[in-house]
Amino acid sequence: MFPAFFSKVNGMGAPVIGHDRAGRRPVPLALSTISPNLSEQFGVLVNLAVVTNVVPYIIALSALIRDDEGGRTSRRAVFTAQRAIALVAMLYSTYAIYASGKNAVMGGMIVMGIGYIIWGFIAPRFIAKPAAAQPSRVA
Repeated sequence: MFPAFFSKVNGMGAPVIGHDRAGRRPVPLALSTISPNLSEQFGVLVNLAVVTNVVPYIIALSALIRDDEGGRTSRRAVFTAQRAIALVAMLYSTYAIYASGKNAVMGGMIVMGIGYIIWGFIAPRFIAKPAAAQPSRVA
C-alpha cells in the first residue's frame, strides 16, 4: 500500500531510503512551528505527533474489536478481554487527542487531510487492474 521506494533496502536489508525520506518530511513542519523558546516548540510538535499518530491507532483498534465477530473461535474469553482492552485504549486515545488542544487537533487534521489527498492521487497505482474483457464476435 506504500510507494515503491519504501521497499528498497540497502545491502544489509535495512530500508534506509524510506527512513531517510520519512525523516526529512518533519523538517518543514518543525520550521513552521518555531516558537520563542525550544520548550514551546517541542510541546507543539509533540501534540501534533500525538494527533497524527493516534487517529490511525484508533482505527486499528476498532478493527481489533470486530476481529472475531460472530464467535468463530473457541477462545471466547480471550477475545472478550481483548475487546475490553481495545475499548479502554480507544477511550484513552480519544482523551489524548482532546488533551492535545485545539491547535494540535486543527494542525493534525490539516496534515492528515493533505496526506489523504496525496494518497488519493497515488492509490490507483497500487490497484490490480482486471484483465480487459475480450469483445465477443458474433458471426
